[in-house]
Amino acid sequence: MRASLILLTSVYASAYDEVSSRQDGTRTAAQACSNSRSPLQFASHLKNERTASRLSSLLPIWNRKNRHKRSQEFRFLRIMAAREPQFWRNEMSRLLLLRIGTTTLCILMVFPFVRGQSAGTGTDPRIGTWKLNIEKSKYTPGSGPQAPNMLMRQLTSRADGFVVFTQTGLDSQNNPVFIQSTYKFDGKGYPEFTQSTLAELSAVGTRPNSNIYKLVDAYTVEITRTDQTGKVTGISTQVLSRDGRTHISTGRDATGKVLATQVWDKQ
Repeated sequence: MRASLILLTSVYASAYDEVSSRQDGTRTAAQACSNSRSPLQFASHLKNERTASRLSSLLPIWNRKNRHKRSQEFRFLRIMAAREPQFWRNEMSRLLLLRIGTTTLCILMVFPFVRGQSAGTGTDPRIGTWKLNIEKSKYTPGSGPQAPNMLMRQLTSRADGFVVFTQTGLDSQNNPVFIQSTYKFDGKGYPEFTQSTLAELSAVGTRPNSNIYKLVDAYTVEITRTDQTGKVTGISTQVLSRDGRTHISTGRDATGKVLATQVWDKQ
């Protein structure tokens, strides 16, 4: 549709240049344009064979669906061709600017969507440095981790596509805590190291638990936690706000019971 309208406009611009260059025949050609009912009829009044041929090539497009809309466009251009030369040139300039503006607006509207789609193929929306908002976070008493005194986390992306997750802080007893994981969104399990599992790995070679990271959309990351045998022990869903300033992490055990809801603020 867009291509046909551009072609139609360029054809009528060529037709008008032909008409205006022949001053003696301007009124006759303009009247013929006004009386024409299709591009083919209009072409029969033109002596420029190349322009007439281009107009004739529009006939298949003219006969397709949405004929009513194309008829409106054709009537509009016929009227413009029958008016004063300067008015015609002004209208053509306005139509061109309108089309450029519309195309630009469409590109600007589509760009965020395309950007979101590309983000959904591999970019972690949580990239950056975050601080736990203890006042807004909630923990289930007696189940899972309890409210810490302070937590910070940082996520960085590597050139090879891996994301490096590092979390440090102090638990409720002011003991230092540490979590580190390096992963991709490829459905594979990646080890998650803590201060305890790292010590076990160094001392006796015990493998840590693994996480499977899934990018649900441009704003949501789902983490499936498994033990050394591959059994699912919990699922964490982390959702980034649309403004990118906060993300909420909801942790559940294997039965789906909510253990904690953490609110993280971008630093």
